[in-house]
Amino acid sequence: MKTAFGVIKGRIAIGALLRLGAILLSMVSFGTAQLAHAEQRGFSVTLSGFYSNSDSGIVVQNPNLGTDFTLDFENDLTLVEKELLPTLELAYWFNQDHGVYLDWKRLDREARNRAISKPYEYTEVNSGQTYLVQAGADISTIFNVDILRLGYRYNLYSDEEVDLTLLAGLHLMWLKLQFVGEIGACLDEECRVVDINPKSNALTEVTAPLPDLGLQGRYRFNDRWSLSGWLQYFYVSLGDTKGQLFDFSAGVNYRLSDSLDLELGYKYYKIDVEVEKDLADFDVYYGFKGPALSLTYKF
Repeated sequence: MKTAFGVIKGRIAIGALLRLGAILLSMVSFGTAQLAHAEQRGFSVTLSGFYSNSDSGIVVQNPNLGTDFTLDFENDLTLVEKELLPTLELAYWFNQDHGVYLDWKRLDREARNRAISKPYEYTEVNSGQTYLVQAGADISTIFNVDILRLGYRYNLYSDEEVDLTLLAGLHLMWLKLQFVGEIGACLDEECRVVDINPKSNALTEVTAPLPDLGLQGRYRFNDRWSLSGWLQYFYVSLGDTKGQLFDFSAGVNYRLSDSLDLELGYKYYKIDVEVEKDLADFDVYYGFKGPALSLTYKF
């Protein structure tokens, strides 16, 4: 059986690169590690605590009706919806126009549902084996996501109040989805409960490096206070992997000292990865949104 999965569709529009656009973009924030003043040079490190409200799931098949439906990880499989997400951001500025950055996000979740309310079938990507989860089954779900981003920044425009920067980089994503419990293996149109190998996953995938483009901006009220921003999007197909990302955030920054900055912001992040193998297709989406507190040290 070839399982169909939902793909997030969207069109992202970016405003003209004018001063007014720079001020608008200053309301979206990537984080102070990358949004330093244009004259800054050297390294910076940002540690963030992000209280995430997650939204994730797949589209699977109802074995009784033969129709597809959305299986929501938070509502149907009881994965935690709200929790603290740590992030790490590193940056190095060669001069006022050129720099590089790296950031990492991680969210690991596991939950047990003792009475599945919706029966579903899924096909393991690597083996092509079809599995059945019946209503009332006792199932544990593991869903882990790691995202690593590396990029280059170029200063497009800068004056005493406004900075506007172009970013180009790569994303690398590690995805793991696993179901364990009362699961039936389907062979020759017969399904029976089997013991699932703890190391057997519905999906274990490291994506190819997926390119992205973005804009970031800052509007300074004075030497201490500023608004900063980040907006990024990509959609690309490489080999057997397709990926889509939308990243938007907004923040207010306060300079505690020449080397220490504090940011209070709001982040929105959405990814969709589609893996097409010879034995099965798999499409998983994941997103989060919520407030974030970041501390940046420059040296």
